Amino acid sequence: MTNTRPIAPPFPAGPSTGQPARPAWRIRPFDGLEGVLPGGTPGNAADRVPGDGPADVPGGVHLGAHRRTLAGRLTAALGTQLGERRTFRKAAWSTGLCDQYPEAGLTLFHDDRERLVHIEAFAPAPVAYRGIPLLERPFGDVVDELNAAGCPLATDDTGCLAPDAGFHLTGDPDEPAQPAESVSLLTRSALDAPLPRMTDGPRSAGTDSHRIVPHRGTDTVRLGEDRAVLRARLGPALQSTPEYGGAAQDWYYEHGLVLTFDADDRLTTLVVSYVGRRGTALLDGIPLLDRPYEDVAADLAAAGIPLTARELAADLPDHGVTLHLVARTHPAPPVAAVVLRAEGTPPAPAHA
Repeated sequence: MTNTRPIAPPFPAGPSTGQPARPAWRIRPFDGLEGVLPGGTPGNAADRVPGDGPADVPGGVHLGAHRRTLAGRLTAALGTQLGERRTFRKAAWSTGLCDQYPEAGLTLFHDDRERLVHIEAFAPAPVAYRGIPLLERPFGDVVDELNAAGCPLATDDTGCLAPDAGFHLTGDPDEPAQPAESVSLLTRSALDAPLPRMTDGPRSAGTDSHRIVPHRGTDTVRLGEDRAVLRARLGPALQSTPEYGGAAQDWYYEHGLVLTFDADDRLTTLVVSYVGRRGTALLDGIPLLDRPYEDVAADLAAAGIPLTARELAADLPDHGVTLHLVARTHPAPPVAAVVLRAEGTPPAPAHA
């Protein structure tokens, strides 16, 4: 069914409107957005972790920027226009946090060192590429104007990818009159990553309970193990490239495990998190998963196990374990994942 509701006037004006152009949030391929911060706020070396990408560009939000510094700059520049910040994890096994600003139309994804690795913009964000407004306009019109501007596009089920420009536009190719929904700004590594696929091999019986071995892994999987050895033991896995950190990732649905490997195929990060089925992880007999965090913390304290709270996480320093919460919206947020990292794998920064 064709959408007949009026489409909001594009902001800024594009070549199809004939209106005077106004300031936009311009896509800078593989670097982020220019012009997000009004007045061209000067670039600051403190925005970036040293060695993590090109030099900053005045007045923008750039991949590699540090989360807390970027949040401060956005708040100072946009004030009440920025609105509420909602912090969450994209998935229980994600080692980084996401900050969403619904009123500003931004979702910022960070890695476990708090570097910005992915940007998603949605209405009312005034995002443009080559002067073409991308949001709050019919998806088909945007695609036509990008093609006319010489921007190569590859259409998929969820919209279209602009591989040379480093962004994906979400929309319905079968309903071109519907408005484009969002723009995702990507890194080259994300564009080059192979599609996830299942590995071969005989299936093994799934595991619905893991016993945590401090600093080493679980009773069945140990940090530092070889990827091929683990596949022979655990069976087929969904293999992919992680969004950040590590060289490869295997997801064992039946075992409730997400495993990340280095370039030598050695296990560096082990996450216990069940999706679509029940399971648990036990530490000294204490069940950690799918229970309210306050209950888990109380049991750990009663057992004399130190715990250090962080933002949507808690560390058990004497055991090399991190507990993940997904979001604070739940009245009693449950522990959604148990994470162990090999020695030398950079941990997430601590928060008060």
